[in-house]
Amino acid sequence: MRVILEKTAHELQNTSQRCTALQWSMSALLENAHHPDIATELHLLQDIDRIQQELKDISALLLSIAPTTSTITPIVEHLAGSIKLDSLRARILPATAGEAPCTDMPSDPNDVDITWF
Repeated sequence: MRVILEKTAHELQNTSQRCTALQWSMSALLENAHHPDIATELHLLQDIDRIQQELKDISALLLSIAPTTSTITPIVEHLAGSIKLDSLRARILPATAGEAPCTDMPSDPNDVDITWF
């Protein structure tokens, strides 16, 4: 369970970093767009900032909880059904029998391929 929580925390941290990059990109686009509804644009950027902060805090929380769960052994098959994206499931959950472990975890969140539904 500790490993699953740590991997989940790292995924949340990477997602938080992608939100920051998205916020900067959108800010640059909006700056050049000269859109007349600046209030809506600011709320959008604030919402992204809020999501980024929440993801970062949840990541830190999971990392602080993870060491206390070393003796808990989850049933991976039950957890696997809760994650819809195959690539995310492969990065977070340990490989089950007959499944190859995922080794494509990017070290840089900007190098992440798009997972199509």
